[in-house]
Amino acid sequence: MVSRQWHFVVCDLCGESAGKDLFPLAHPDAPGGITFVRQCSGCGLRRLNPRPGREIIHLYYGSDYGAYVGRKRSALKQALWDFLRDGASGAPGPGRRLGPLTPFLKQLANLAFDINIPLAGTPLPRILEVGCGFGDLLLYWQSRGADTLGVDFDERAVSAAKNLGIKMLLGDLTDQSIPNAAFDIIVFNHSLEHLYSPKTALREAARLLRKNGKIFIAVPNGNGFGINVEKSEWVAISLPLHFWFFDYQILTRMLLSAGFSQVQFTVRNHWQLILNRLRSLPLRQSIQAIRNLMKPMNGDTIRATAIRM
Repeated sequence: MVSRQWHFVVCDLCGESAGKDLFPLAHPDAPGGITFVRQCSGCGLRRLNPRPGREIIHLYYGSDYGAYVGRKRSALKQALWDFLRDGASGAPGPGRRLGPLTPFLKQLANLAFDINIPLAGTPLPRILEVGCGFGDLLLYWQSRGADTLGVDFDERAVSAAKNLGIKMLLGDLTDQSIPNAAFDIIVFNHSLEHLYSPKTALREAARLLRKNGKIFIAVPNGNGFGINVEKSEWVAISLPLHFWFFDYQILTRMLLSAGFSQVQFTVRNHWQLILNRLRSLPLRQSIQAIRNLMKPMNGDTIRATAIRM
């Protein structure tokens, strides 16, 4: 039975098993057809409990999963996407030619993208992306001259990325034989919440970063409007693929314990999600939802950066 391969787990940050079940989530494969979002009584980290084991998790990533399907943008939209990233990052591409507009382009990129990394100067950074899917960001960074590497556990993702000419490794980050201090930048773009042990992955990332190297993280906001108000209806529950729901305080503790410093945060609201809420809610509730989302640290996505000590 598949339900026997769903497991109850302890908190990855503090090791505590006790906690408060915040709300149930129905899934036919879970024991008794129900799993929960549980908040740790020790540190407050929220987790999916029980969750699928490693031996079956691949069953829940369908062939239509977004990270594996490849680029779907039109040629015009892709050109605009690249142009905006060039202007914001300082990359050697067409967007960099509009020097006076760089501050404006950076603001637009901050609204449009969860991950924005600098690509100005020489040499360009060595970049590792963990849980990169088919390599959308890696393909862009590589096209601008950066030395890139991707890691993903799914054979379909690795195959798709390799077909695009991206260097890839198959498996978990901790399974790889990568030398110390091999990278200038490591990226977790909506992948940390999928990992069985994010704490272990962050410690490995610290080993792989050179001193003063930088980590970039984007995760769903585990203590924002979506999870606290919409609960099981929140799109970022992504049952049963998201195992952890971080807030900025928890993520700070995890980064500091892994060997990082100078942790900084911003939040981003996904405007398509806001439009969906406006369409589905009565006017008064829509207005209240927008007000809540605009509060500091209450948006849909948390973005974190930190420096390797």
